[in-house]
Amino acid sequence: MVRFLKSGGDACSAALTLSRAVTGRQDVLSCGYHGWHEQFNPSQPGALRDLAAHFLSFDVHQDSVPSILAQSPNRFACVMLALPYDRELPREKLVEIRCACDRYGVLFVLDDIVTGFRLALGGAQEYYSFNADVILLSKAMTSGAELAAVCGKRKYMETFGSLYVSTTMGGELTSLQAMINAISIYRNTDMIAQTHRLGRLLQDEVNNISNSFIGRDVFSGYAPMPWLSTGDSECDSILVEKLLKHGIYMREGVNFVTGAHTKEAIEKTICAFLQVFQEGI
Repeated sequence: MVRFLKSGGDACSAALTLSRAVTGRQDVLSCGYHGWHEQFNPSQPGALRDLAAHFLSFDVHQDSVPSILAQSPNRFACVMLALPYDRELPREKLVEIRCACDRYGVLFVLDDIVTGFRLALGGAQEYYSFNADVILLSKAMTSGAELAAVCGKRKYMETFGSLYVSTTMGGELTSLQAMINAISIYRNTDMIAQTHRLGRLLQDEVNNISNSFIGRDVFSGYAPMPWLSTGDSECDSILVEKLLKHGIYMREGVNFVTGAHTKEAIEKTICAFLQVFQEGI
């Protein structure tokens, strides 16, 4: 079942409310960014003082979710995970989280708002071949129109019928048509595969260049979502500034290959990187 809202932050907050209603527990074990709402940013000025007691963050690369849940088996309503973008996770890590959630009665909420429809038509679940309980989507779902979705197993999603979850523009329909159109393209063309091919070309060629000049890769992460970093924030700033002068707009951290990009655009980007490294950063 699906519940539509208007922003990714709304979807994340609704999923947390749903998890609390289903489990009767209060706390969230969180990895990644889930929007600006205070329950995910309890230390920001203006947040309720006791919110921090109901929020615990973890690093999916370094921390053991089974160990955290085992220490407080009745504490958490959900594990909410947005995949890090800087490098891929081993599938075993996600299966480990899935099994731990089952063991302790915790909902596994996958924040697929950035990775959904980019890694695969079925998002991170299809890419890694695992199942979450609740999945959050937005962004590529409509190719930019204002829509988000909380998707999940019927036995959990039916609980929304007893919750007050609303949004100001909830009756707006244009974005739903944009979603239908976008997903039709994803289903009926090789656009997603094409973004993977072009992203891999970009990463491989630029990393070959960067290794010859500075002795290290500057791109990492998922092929259609290249993560840009030289390992030095000052150099990163210089690099993106010089790329802009060559007509290429990129940013430090995550970037996106889309259906609008062509092989020629990627080759132009590779040439710009070569010129920038020849000039020196």
